[in-house]
Formats: sequence, C-alpha cells, structure tokens
Amino acid sequence: MATVKYDNIECIHEFGISLDAREVFLYDEINSDVAMNFIKNMRALEARGQNPIIIHQYSVGGDWAAGMAVYDTIFFSCSPILFISHGCAASMGSVIPQAVRPGKGYRITSPNCDWLIHEGSISLEHTNRAANSYAEANKLATEKMYNIYARVCLRGEHFGGDKESKVKAFLKRKLSSKEDWWISSSEAVYYGFSDAVLGSSEYETIEKIKGYL
Repeated sequence: MATVKYDNIECIHEFGISLDAREVFLYDEINSDVAMNFIKNMRALEARGQNPIIIHQYSVGGDWAAGMAVYDTIFFSCSPILFISHGCAASMGSVIPQAVRPGKGYRITSPNCDWLIHEGSISLEHTNRAANSYAEANKLATEKMYNIYARVCLRGEHFGGDKESKVKAFLKRKLSSKEDWWISSSEAVYYGFSDAVLGSSEYETIEKIKGYL
C-alpha cells in the first residue's frame, strides 16, 4: 500500500496527474511541452474509463497555439469535466476553462483567483512580409478568442438574454479602453467566464460538485 501511495504522489509531482483520483494539474506557463504533457495525461485517464476528470489550473497565460491544443483536448473529451481555476487565470489561462461545454461539466473558480482578459501580444523580429503575416495570424487568433468569450459570456448574469454579437461588441469596447481587464472570481461568474465560486452556495466542496457530474 505504501508503494502505491508513493507512486501516485510521484506521478502528481513529476507528471501532473493522479490516476487514482482522475485529476490533472495544469500549473505552468502554457507552451508546447506543457500542452503535450496535458494531452497525454488526458488520454491516459480517458483510456481508463469515462468517469469525471478534475482539471486544476494555475496559469499566467502562454502560447496561443499550445493553449488551443489544451482547449481542444478538453472540448472533445468524452468524460465530464470539473475545471478549477486557482490563483490566477490570465490571458490564455482565461480562455482554456471555456472549453468545458454546458452540460458536460463545470468551470469553477477559487475565491481568490484573479482573472485577466486581454488580447495578448506578439513579438515581431522578421522581414516586413513575415511581420505582416504574423500580424494577420494574430488578428485571426484574436477574433477566435472573442468568439469563444462571447459564447460563454451569454451564460453570465450580466449578459443574460443578449445576442452573441452584442456581447462581443461589449468585450471589444472594454478591451479597447484598457489593455488588461482584471476581474475578481465573483466578477468572472457575473460576466460568464466561470460557473461558480468554490465555497459558494451549492458549490461548497469539490466532492459535492463532483456529485453533479
């Protein structure tokens, strides 16, 4: 028994996965290595059945392509997902939780998690033509980000009953007036970026939320 416990702890710290608890830990700046490790962990859990998977995230953001690889892995998972944002859900870290589909899981934010919504940035050190190509790619990525945000924000109290185009227009106005839009965990729920704050009524504990899946 002691060996099993040691192996599980080693997996959590070395590989970011608990096979027994069906938990995955996404606690780094999102890059290609982090994304591939996450995809492997998700596939390992899904191969063991379709019971709920808990994803713990602490993220200050990262690479768009790597983040979208994580996003797609969550979106197309056959398992119900309980996604918990801890500490910071910034930039790409605020996009990834939105992969949890309605009816397929919950996006939960810890009480002291700070959220950052912004358009991101690119660094251009190329020829003029390459720079133009990168700028165009960034424009497409930014529009995709707005589409993702607009769809999920319709579920928030602030936008209840609005059309997706109206929500997108609001977000674009907000981010044009300030480069970085920081919001609290309760505001993240209010605007629709998260479903509930951990510890709030009906969402008091992780175990209780798992019972809803």
